Amino acid sequence: MILVAGGDSFVWGSELKDEFSRGKVWKTFSRLTFTALLAKSNNMHYECVALPGNANQAITRQVMNYCESHKDIEKFVIINWTFPNRYEFRFPFVSTTNPLDSNHWESISAWSIEDTTKIKEELKSNINKTFEKLVDYKKSISSNGIDNFAKTYFKHVGMYEYWEIYTSLQSMVMMKNYLELNNIPYMFSMAEDSLLKNYTIDNPDQSILALHTQLKLDNWFMFPEGKGFYQWALENKYPVGDTHPLEEAHYDAAQLMKDKFNELVTKFNKQN
Repeated sequence: MILVAGGDSFVWGSELKDEFSRGKVWKTFSRLTFTALLAKSNNMHYECVALPGNANQAITRQVMNYCESHKDIEKFVIINWTFPNRYEFRFPFVSTTNPLDSNHWESISAWSIEDTTKIKEELKSNINKTFEKLVDYKKSISSNGIDNFAKTYFKHVGMYEYWEIYTSLQSMVMMKNYLELNNIPYMFSMAEDSLLKNYTIDNPDQSILALHTQLKLDNWFMFPEGKGFYQWALENKYPVGDTHPLEEAHYDAAQLMKDKFNELVTKFNKQN
């Protein structure tokens, strides 16, 4: 069985010592992430389809595409969902910022519209690789007009919590239904808890309620107090690079997750 991992930079392993990137080009994902460590602990082959900066729509698309291309291989999917205020679009031109993914797709986030000076203030060090990559990214999206599109999108739609949660829930429910339809076992987790703890969940309209009630939460791993990986790592003061928890957090996260992971693997094997 292959473990297929989907997510964003936390699953890719940004800033971990074995991750390799050059400029804005991502070369090699880390094998020190909690997803890779879970695969290793179960002697499973590991495939990472995560990319830094992914939106939840991108995560669903990438995992689905991998599964469609490898139908004859037995798979277990782990997805760590990202922040809801990221969105993915397919543009008519070829993307210059996502060379490992398929051509025209691009994820945008609040950092797509943020001034580089303000971004620099948020980072821990004045000169660092993360900032350099963001500068390269900003230049790329400026050259093809995505920055102007992102500004308009966030101004009118993207900054509203309802739209953030609604679009993320659509992707999560679509992924869940796809995996179950194809009899692929899975476990979901998240970067932080706003996906499941927000105004729209506690005060849903019919559309939000319909999507939220379709999530199968017994296939989720929650960190203590219902937190996501990133929140849990920060609150427990694990070492952090510029913006990402480092090796110690990933190792301890894998230890916390392994019982739930083994439970779901065993359940699938018994049923099949």
